[in-house]
Amino acid sequence: MNQAKLRQFQNFNFENNVVWKDFIKELDPTIPKERFEKLKKIWYRDNIDPEFDPEFISNTNSHTTHQNQTHSQQGGAFNLGQQTLVFKILFGVENFLKLAFIITSFVPIGPNTQFAVVACVLGLYRQCKFPKKTREYGELVLKNEFTHNLFFLFGYLFVYSFKTVFNVPLILHFVLGLSSYLLLLQGPIYELLKSKVDKVYSIQQQIYVLKYRIEIALVPASLVFLFLGKSSILTFVYFANFIRIKYILLDKFKVECKYVNQKYLEPYKTHQILGYIIPAIQQLCSYLISYK
Repeated sequence: MNQAKLRQFQNFNFENNVVWKDFIKELDPTIPKERFEKLKKIWYRDNIDPEFDPEFISNTNSHTTHQNQTHSQQGGAFNLGQQTLVFKILFGVENFLKLAFIITSFVPIGPNTQFAVVACVLGLYRQCKFPKKTREYGELVLKNEFTHNLFFLFGYLFVYSFKTVFNVPLILHFVLGLSSYLLLLQGPIYELLKSKVDKVYSIQQQIYVLKYRIEIALVPASLVFLFLGKSSILTFVYFANFIRIKYILLDKFKVECKYVNQKYLEPYKTHQILGYIIPAIQQLCSYLISYK
């Protein structure tokens, strides 16, 4: 790659690019500035210029503007080394438990739900801090992904089998969290997994979309499991209500609900047989979630 490509990158109008602005909204505000700049280059390659090399280093003292407004409001780059010992220990435990949950989801050596529960509680505390008796704090907690994970995990009381399938949304969220942790931690582990960590972080919006769609899909899946004798009506009712609550709380989740309906249900309503079955099931579930 040459200097011309680099200048095109530096002159690109990130501020007016809607896709870029949506991307940085999902970034962790504690991400170090140098890592943000690297992810910015990766995003530019993946979305604007496939021939752009994120590893290219200019032979001049070039400088790109840091676009992460949330990060800028905090007055500088987050430095994990400057945090308290308690914070570092809790942050480390949280991510160790995330890793333990992921591993034990594929290598079942015993119950692993407790790993996810504690990791989510620690993550919720890290992002929302101590409880406050304010409306703003309540909204912050209710819209937090860790809170939704805890609601989701409560549904495990009604899951009798196929738990690995139900683990997938949590695994996706935890993989993103682990990538964020390694990004902040740096060190030899990050260097070993650098390309994978950067890639995961650069597609975090797509990961959330996939997580949401799988959570939606688990509702009809739990109904199928019921007919197979591997679940109960409580499983279906609980997760349908979970989807309904999340639909109300998160606009982005609402978008995915509507997408799933239009993509996978609407086209089959003209089918000779499915045209009767799908509306019947939707009517049955109408009190659980709005499909319109």
